[in-house]
Amino acid sequence: MTDVLDFKIKQRSELRSLGADAGRILPMPRYAVYTFPWGSAIREIPSEKWLKVVVAPLAQVIDVSDLNVVLHNNGIEFLK
Repeated sequence: MTDVLDFKIKQRSELRSLGADAGRILPMPRYAVYTFPWGSAIREIPSEKWLKVVVAPLAQVIDVSDLNVVLHNNGIEFLK
């Protein structure tokens, strides 16, 4: 099951109170959260790159953004 998390950009009136850079509104990437029997994983939608893996039941977080990985229902494959 995939839950797409869309980040909301605050309105300009709220951003003005944040300082000089508040006038610049930057687009934020979209993310998808995938649930597996062994845990969950976060993937950036435009680049389709895996970012984080959360291994259950201890909720250990693994940063896989710089790694070549393949995720399956059986587990995680770390590739060269």
